[in-house]
Amino acid sequence: MSEITVDTQRCKKDGACVAVCPSGFLTVNEKGFPEEVVDGHCIECGHCVAVCPQDALVHSGLPREPFLQAAKKLRVIGRAGVGLNNVDVAAATKAGV
Repeated sequence: MSEITVDTQRCKKDGACVAVCPSGFLTVNEKGFPEEVVDGHCIECGHCVAVCPQDALVHSGLPREPFLQAAKKLRVIGRAGVGLNNVDVAAATKAGV
């Protein structure tokens, strides 16, 4: 199952998301867009999403509202890197995180 979806209308093909991926999960395809490496392993750090100035990436493995609703005792979301664009802040706030 794909974890990362690329909006090809927004993506500027700058490769920043590929360059910042610490696990080597992303590569550039023949059209210049980022794509997942076959048999790769995403560590779900969210760096690829955080570094994209066009917001062209959606990562399904990162905390979203259904996860936050189910995690009744969760109080903090810790992440390495810069920014919060890979955390659904509104849903986290609503859930009391």
